[in-house]
Amino acid sequence: MPNAVLAIGMIAGGDGLMEGLAMGQYPVGQVPTCLKYTPLAPGLMPPTFPG
Repeated sequence: MPNAVLAIGMIAGGDGLMEGLAMGQYPVGQVPTCLKYTPLAPGLMPPTFPG
């Protein structure tokens, strides 16, 4: 979604392996306060990925 933030979280197990993965997509400016999000500085472009 344009102008969105993709949040990805991992849960580590006691053995050092990943036990869980959570993802969420939020409109810019509506990211939950429990997530640290720093907007890009003016003039910087976000990365793009081939569709």
